[in-house]
Amino acid sequence: WTLRVTVDALGEVSELDEEDNAWTYEAQSTGGGSTAAIAAAGGLGILALITVLMRRRGGSKDDLEAALPLAPGPTSKPKPKGPPGAERRVAGGPRAPPTPPKQANVDLSRAEAALAALSPSPTTEEGLPAVPDVGAVASDHTALPGGGEYDYTTEGTHYHGEGLGRWKLRDDGSFERVA
Repeated sequence: WTLRVTVDALGEVSELDEEDNAWTYEAQSTGGGSTAAIAAAGGLGILALITVLMRRRGGSKDDLEAALPLAPGPTSKPKPKGPPGAERRVAGGPRAPPTPPKQANVDLSRAEAALAALSPSPTTEEGLPAVPDVGAVASDHTALPGGGEYDYTTEGTHYHGEGLGRWKLRDDGSFERVA
């Protein structure tokens, strides 16, 4: 006699491993006829009842296997516990708190000299960039002093900023300082 029990045959319950939903038990009987059929049906009924009770009670797969007799044949591999890669993780976090990086002593006078060498723009006495006089023309937007903003009005496109004056875009793409 071979007794096969299958649960979730249609795959309606989401599981990590759908291949462990069948259980097979093979037995040999010396009796025959109706006694063997009654014994097989009774065994099937008992296994189904145990399965339903264990599932309802919330028992684990290990509890269910302990209640059922062992089936001969190959056993399925155990399901991994937790998310993928969990078996490789080390519990407990880092062994020591992180150490702040060591701060190097900075020579400010050398740093200021290096910074000044990187930006050799002409300046006036106040330290602001030199701005051309009214009527000066910049060949295109790249020749305008930095730090300004554009205004788009019906009168035209203007570029302006604090200490930069007001520049108007001309038809040829150049800008003329108007204020």
